[in-house]
Amino acid sequence: MPPPVPPAPFFSPQRIVLISSILVGGFVLFGFFIKAAVYQGMGAYYSAMGLAEYKQGRYDAALADDNLAIEYAPKLGPAYNNRGLVKIARHDFAGAIADCSQAITLNPRDAKAYNNRGLAKYYNQDLPAALADYNQSIGIETDLDYVFNNRGLAKNDLKDYAGAIQDFDQSLKLNSINPGAYNNRGLAEYYLGDNAGALADYGKAIKLNPSDEIAYLNRAAANDKLGDTAAATADRAMAATLKAGGKP
Repeated sequence: MPPPVPPAPFFSPQRIVLISSILVGGFVLFGFFIKAAVYQGMGAYYSAMGLAEYKQGRYDAALADDNLAIEYAPKLGPAYNNRGLVKIARHDFAGAIADCSQAITLNPRDAKAYNNRGLAKYYNQDLPAALADYNQSIGIETDLDYVFNNRGLAKNDLKDYAGAIQDFDQSLKLNSINPGAYNNRGLAEYYLGDNAGALADYGKAIKLNPSDEIAYLNRAAANDKLGDTAAATADRAMAATLKAGGKP
């Protein structure tokens, strides 16, 4: 009877090669995920920095930060959205539309990206397309007061004054201290011949923001229609003072 064959050693050369390959592959995969997480974090950091710079009016710095955010994290939708805002501020409306469109591609439920793209289209004089984007935004989120205000502005320009007033009403329902929405609603009321309503809304806008030159000019026009020449003259004088850098 032949002697029994001894078992193969566990750490045979073949097994050592196999285990080494598994370990190396695991380390490579782990390193890949670590690198991806770090890059995503850097993208989020620069995106937040860019938004902060934008809110302070430092558009060149904001653009540089947003570019870095996208370089680190090419699939970070908010970075494209933020860069779109910067491009709107720099009057690069085509670039803004492209960035907001990319944000929407990455997240089709991004209501803010639809709003911002609508804003870029509005400034680019494409009012029907702007209106369509505002509709999309509101269809996703119904509690963004500024989207209703923006849609109201587009409707004003399209001479849908009644529809504009409905949007400004909703905007003010969501945010009752926005002077711009009062001023915009007043303009729609003025065009519909409701001068008393316009006068009241311009007064509210001025109360919330006494330095709004445009609101004084608009109120002067309403006062003219109502036959109050003295009040109209006073409003125009205040608008001129503000334009010259004076205080109310």
